[in-house]
Formats: sequence, structure tokens, C-alpha cells
Amino acid sequence: MYGSHEPRAMAGHGPSDGFSDMHFNQLTIEKLVAGGMGLARTDRGVVFVADTAPGDVVSATLSGRIGGCPTATIGTILEPSPARVRPKCPYAGACGGCDWQHLSYPAQLDAKRAILAESLSRIGKIKPAPEIESVPSPEWGYRIRAQFKINRGRDAMGFFRRDSHEVVDVASCPLLVTPLNGLLAQKQAIVSQLPGPVRQIRAIAGEDAIATDPALPGITASDTEIRVNGRCFGVRGDGFFQGNGPLLSALGVWALPWIGGVVCADMYCGAGFFSVFLGGRFKTGLSIDAEESQARQARANLARNGLDDWRAIAAGAEKAFSAGASLLPARVDCLIVDPPRPGLSETVRQGIARLLPRDILYISCNPPTQARDARFFINACGYRIDRAAMFDLYPQTHHVESVLLFKRK
Repeated sequence: MYGSHEPRAMAGHGPSDGFSDMHFNQLTIEKLVAGGMGLARTDRGVVFVADTAPGDVVSATLSGRIGGCPTATIGTILEPSPARVRPKCPYAGACGGCDWQHLSYPAQLDAKRAILAESLSRIGKIKPAPEIESVPSPEWGYRIRAQFKINRGRDAMGFFRRDSHEVVDVASCPLLVTPLNGLLAQKQAIVSQLPGPVRQIRAIAGEDAIATDPALPGITASDTEIRVNGRCFGVRGDGFFQGNGPLLSALGVWALPWIGGVVCADMYCGAGFFSVFLGGRFKTGLSIDAEESQARQARANLARNGLDDWRAIAAGAEKAFSAGASLLPARVDCLIVDPPRPGLSETVRQGIARLLPRDILYISCNPPTQARDARFFINACGYRIDRAAMFDLYPQTHHVESVLLFKRK
């Protein structure tokens, strides 16, 4: 989520790496890879270098390793890539929220589409890789959801510093919509009224109010409403909702022309975003989320949008697919899955293999695990990828949101 940053490397390196020197005098960055780092090849193997652009020529120093491959940090940019630009935000490089502000936006889109294609080819063994539609976003001011980190001792409110839990005090973030930046402007009032144990505020900007967890009396509410392309969603500060406001409609309706039938099931449904957008294509449906609060929100949103023949229940995906006790209908025309970063568990994959829905709409924030699952669907279940898209929900970061539509052969 925005405001956090994944560790780039595991500490430690040594002779087993095949690299005896701590310093590289010259590395040429070939491409960007999943996780956001640049890849350089040497006569001793591959090196991953943070904060680089394709075509950069840099000197670098070893810093650790990922999966056995050495990682390095830039010493000097000897020849800058044509894709390199000056970051817009004064906190870039320190704040962990963005790691690609040094890349031009066209270069970001190209890299993300290539990362998805390579994941499908290398991990999914899908050749040729499907044609991938690219859906761009406004570069700035797109973010309607954030997690603000709090350090009461330093009276700081902002986001974690890269690779740490130190809070960078942020006055304004160019990725956020204006109402969320308004919260940063009220830092003193907010921090002073927070209960002592609170170290984080989750916030989402709605039509008439900002919903936060915890709610801030006189400043925010516990829930709000978001309207998108004729649909209306109630959302809570402690719930999940897609964070890129300008792409909500495009993401919601993308699969609409190619799916339909009698029964749809929406796993990991959250507040019911995809159920509401796609539900009209089916006679009945079932939305499932592990959190009771999310299932309750989905029920309210289904009713709010006239989907009276849909149900929403609270159940983990593994329980929903447990052998002999499936909570799903015997026949499902379309299964929607939007799992967390680890992707689908073995239990869920095997459950889908037993269910064999006609279509699978798979939304993912992690192309490598999505590609792994795609390989299973294709090889073990007889599906093919009918359509693929990369939605740039997170400009200025390496995060990729990808959508695959599978159909039975």
C-alpha cells in the first residue's frame, strides 16, 4: 500500500556470490525488473541496481542480494539514460512511497508492460505472451487512498522512509488528491487528538467527506461515499477500496464486453467493487471476503446498486474451496479473483480446478505470482488467456496492476 516500501535486498554478500570486489566501476542498465530495480549483466553474473533507468551507465557498490543475485547502490551516474528525469517531489529518494520518480512517464509504462510480459513468458511459460493493453493514469494527483504514518515524539506525519520504519515528515504529496493533502496540512490538530497507541491513519477521500481509521472528530468521518460511472459505493476508513480515482471506471468496466451468464462468484471481493460493476451481466452472484466487515460493506453496496439477486458472505478463500464443503455454486460462469500479493494458494488453485468456471477474471498487484497461477490454469485446467491489460494504478512507483481474462478452450 502507498506509504510503505518493500525491502529491496537481504543483507549480506560474500565469495559465494561470485563477486570479490565491493565496487563496480561501470555497469550498463539493461532493463527494469519486477520489484523496481535495474538489471545489469557482468562477466560474473547479473547485478540489480536500485534507482536506475534503462540505458543508465553507472558506478555502483554492492549492498546485499536478492535470491542469490547481488544488489548494488549507485555511486555515480556516468551516462544518464534518455528516460531519466528530475523528480518532482522534494521527498523523492527518502520517502518510501515512490521509487520511480526519476523515470519519464512513458518509460514507466513501457517498463511495467515489459515486466508483465516477461513474467508471463519466464514464470508462466506462456509463449507467445499475449498482447497486453496498457491503460495509463494521470501522473500526479490520482491517489484517493493513503496510510499516513505518525511519530508523536517528533510530531511527524507522513510516510515511512525507504527500507525503514522511520517517519518522513511530509507537508504535501504530489500523488495525493487535494483533500488528502488537506489532512497533512492539519498535522498539528490531528496528532494532538490521536490516542497514544495510534501510529497510523488510514484514509480515503470520498464525495463529501474523508473517511479515516481512526475517525478524527471535526476533521474526518468513519465512512464516506464514492460515485463512479453511475455506481455508488459506501466505503469505510478501515476498509479496502481501489486507490487510483481516475482509473476506477476503466478498471471496473474493462471485462464487461466479454463476460456474462447465469452465475458469477467474486472472491476477495472487498467492498464489492467488481461485483457492482460486472454484476448486471449475470442473473445471480456471490461475493466472498475473509473479513466480515468487508462482506457487510459489499452487501450494502450490492443493495445500493440494485443487485438484489447477489449475496455477500464472509469466508476465507481456502474455506470457500475446501474439498467436500464448497460454499460456491456447482456451476459458475465467471469467477473473479483479486488476491493479495502472494497470489492464489494451492488449495484455492485446486478448488478452481474442480469448479472449472467458464471464465476467470484475475486481477493482480504482483505479476510474478499471477504468472505462476496462469501457468497452472493453462497447463492443468485447459484455459487460455483471452485478454490481458496493465492498469497503471500507481504512477511514480514500480507497482504493477494487471488483469487477465481466462476462457476455457
